[in-house]
Amino acid sequence: MRGAALRGRAVPDPSPSAGEDAEVLACERVLVLGAGLVGLTAAVIAAELGGRVQIADPDPARRAFAERFALTAISPDDVAEEGFDLVIEASGHAVRAALDAVDVGGAVVLLGSVFPADPVPLDAERIVRGLVTVAGVHNYTGAELHAAAAFMAGRGRAHPFADAVGAVHPLAAVDTALVQAAAPGAPLRVGLTPR
Repeated sequence: MRGAALRGRAVPDPSPSAGEDAEVLACERVLVLGAGLVGLTAAVIAAELGGRVQIADPDPARRAFAERFALTAISPDDVAEEGFDLVIEASGHAVRAALDAVDVGGAVVLLGSVFPADPVPLDAERIVRGLVTVAGVHNYTGAELHAAAAFMAGRGRAHPFADAVGAVHPLAAVDTALVQAAAPGAPLRVGLTPR
């Protein structure tokens, strides 16, 4: 997965032919910060490829939902100090924690920082002396979309991804859907259908 991230991919190719990603990930300690849909997906695929994965989120309901995916879900306050080989920041709110949690020689992948936020102080000496790689990943290629869809249609079905979507609304009710999506305790996603 670290290899995938450094090649500019948010999530490694989960297909059986993706030996490079699987080989890189085997035995890695992986921390995912943020148990939204992006974080859950990254954590599930990392675990499927052999990573020892923890997913951290401040919301107890999101942690409980992550446990339904057979993931070890923890509070951000309980992140181990041992360091992780790969830290995926999928919330946009935990960049500093991601940089603090990476081990020597590890990688931090920023997925969640897709909106304006306060600048994050960077300890350049720790990054350089710790041989840490920091990568930002945004968007995906057609091949990556195909691999992700194949995963969801195959091994992904073993996980309750469908339960992440709450009510499904017709497109004409998009305003109602957006209000529901922004409400406290909302599901990870609301659905829209063209009819």
